[in-house]
Amino acid sequence: PEGFRDFDDAGNPIANENHICAWTITIRFFHRNIATLYGSRPSEMMAAFNNIRAVLKGDDIFVYFHNLSFDQTFLRRFFYREWGFPSKQLNTKPHYPVQIRFKNGYVIKDSLILAGCKLEKWADDLDVEHKKAVGYWDYDRIRNQDWIDNATEEELIYIENDTLALAECIDALMASLGKSIYSICLTMTGIPREEVRKRAKANRGHENFKRQAPDWDLYNMMVRLYHGGYSHANPYFIQDILNEKITEGWDFASSYPFCLLSEKYPCTKFTKHPRKEDPDFILRHSDQFAFLFKVTFINIRMKDDLEPMSPLQASKCKHTINARIDNGRIRSCGFCEMEMCEQDLIVINEFMEWDIAECENIYTAVKDYLPRWFTDYVYELFEAKCKLKSAKPFDPVLYMLSKMRLNSLYGLCVTSCVKPEIIEVTEPGLYKINKEGDTAFFQSGTYRENFDKDLKEEYRKYVNRKNSVLSYVTGIYVTAYAFKNLFLLGSCVKRVYRKDGRLLYSPHWYYSDTDSAYSDEWDHDLINNYNQICKNKLRDNGYGPVIVDGVEYWLGVAEHEPGKDDYEEFKVLGSKRYAGRNAADHQLHITVAGVPKIAGALCLDDDLNNFDQDFVFPGEETGKLTHYYIFDDIHIDKWGNEVADSIDLKPCDYLLDPTEKWEYIEGEEFTMNIADTEVTDLYEL
Repeated sequence: PEGFRDFDDAGNPIANENHICAWTITIRFFHRNIATLYGSRPSEMMAAFNNIRAVLKGDDIFVYFHNLSFDQTFLRRFFYREWGFPSKQLNTKPHYPVQIRFKNGYVIKDSLILAGCKLEKWADDLDVEHKKAVGYWDYDRIRNQDWIDNATEEELIYIENDTLALAECIDALMASLGKSIYSICLTMTGIPREEVRKRAKANRGHENFKRQAPDWDLYNMMVRLYHGGYSHANPYFIQDILNEKITEGWDFASSYPFCLLSEKYPCTKFTKHPRKEDPDFILRHSDQFAFLFKVTFINIRMKDDLEPMSPLQASKCKHTINARIDNGRIRSCGFCEMEMCEQDLIVINEFMEWDIAECENIYTAVKDYLPRWFTDYVYELFEAKCKLKSAKPFDPVLYMLSKMRLNSLYGLCVTSCVKPEIIEVTEPGLYKINKEGDTAFFQSGTYRENFDKDLKEEYRKYVNRKNSVLSYVTGIYVTAYAFKNLFLLGSCVKRVYRKDGRLLYSPHWYYSDTDSAYSDEWDHDLINNYNQICKNKLRDNGYGPVIVDGVEYWLGVAEHEPGKDDYEEFKVLGSKRYAGRNAADHQLHITVAGVPKIAGALCLDDDLNNFDQDFVFPGEETGKLTHYYIFDDIHIDKWGNEVADSIDLKPCDYLLDPTEKWEYIEGEEFTMNIADTEVTDLYEL
């Protein structure tokens, strides 16, 4: 509104400093809410904190903020003025502190990273007494800090319920875990991490980890070749509305936990292979041995160019020549080299062919199942989740925790062993940022990475640490196995033979994302066969179904819920950009990275034709906001508000841009040769 928002010469709103207009502090002891203090000025909040500190004589006082990274920006200078700079601070990334400790005993912690969801959902999941008072607060109203003298009852309920709900969620979580405010973990993955360490200690887990731990160079190779989930769209159907048949979505039940239980992993220390090999050597020995290696391909291409999903990831290639790239995936390439494991090579070999290939810098280890103490824990968590879901009465806290624990186990395996420390710059100055002695000037409120640490030495300490029990390479193989399973599921789409007799695996495989696939031409017999293979793999390692009320629940099997997972219309524009009209409720549902699902779907006006190139999801309608950080000293603005550092949240539009639609020309030759270069010369290079 005029008088509050500044504009540039073109009339566009620019970032404005904002101020705190309300704060609440809920005090909770012994499972009871004692009081909620409230006010509007940060100086009043600091006075309240100081009074609490004066009354409570313990060493530490723990204070939770849900989304500390946002609130701390507004409060940081007021904290520093009253308490001095932090004595210790842990940041996961710039502008994202998860714990800040001050010398006076205050420990400020982030609850968002512990909950893994918004406060509204967390309070609903845990079914605490007070829920977030959605709809009670008018976010469009401009408030100065004197507004609170005339606050409405609904506004006061809103600000009170925020911290009441948070305090009750923290308390419910501690009670379920048997933890105190002193011992509760920092993050969601910390919940199962403690149990894993306890079981590892009883089973010599650290000794086994240390025997297998790679050296520093091999660990860095592992970091380079790690890849996450596979997300891709069929390039031949991009922008088409598919409505002649029902498009079915199939996904895996607990995909990553299944891989942990059913597959074999490196169980010995990796050793350097003495010579180069061709891919066939690795493929022949892939059942018994794990391989990490660099591979070079000359003239690699899809076996059939109509095959929709290329398994070769362009971002993982060190060098490429004449690459034809489909939304980040290489369909053909004159030359490329990349690092991978044997499971990735198995998939590439199934769908691609090449003229020349050579593997070098090969490391190998014997494969076996993961230690029983760990896989039993994975199965126990899956079993608990299944039983709690059907339990009567239903306990929302225990069920939420069971899901959280199960889904966090993969994260424990792929946590980085070392990384540069993120340091908040509380005052401007010169800081050494690398080992070459270069320096840079950082404004207060910015962040820098501490490159002064010797990361190689930090890695050595990590390996020797008693709590180090799970190998990073396990996480690499989890995603590699899940990647292979996704392509096996995609191959269950009905197969088509071309006129020349060459087999086309699955032209109607429209879209996939990590553990799901969409098509209107499924071969359900092949899906049943795939599911039987999954069950046999589990049985081979001694695990069966969880049976609840006569119903079997299996890890890893492909599942489909009729109606809910069916689409009368379906359309893809690229990775993380698809939409469909659901057969159960006949409403449009969208998945677009960065766009809220419900609000974004409403923007399409119930017409899938609008979901197309250059469509704009208006930030004013979707509620999508972008952050602008403003750093300044404590001062009083022209409206009498106490202001310091702040964030301006501005509506952010999202432009829908599809990937390139591919057109196939019968008989066209796609093999790419390296122009003016002899293949053998380049290969020697």
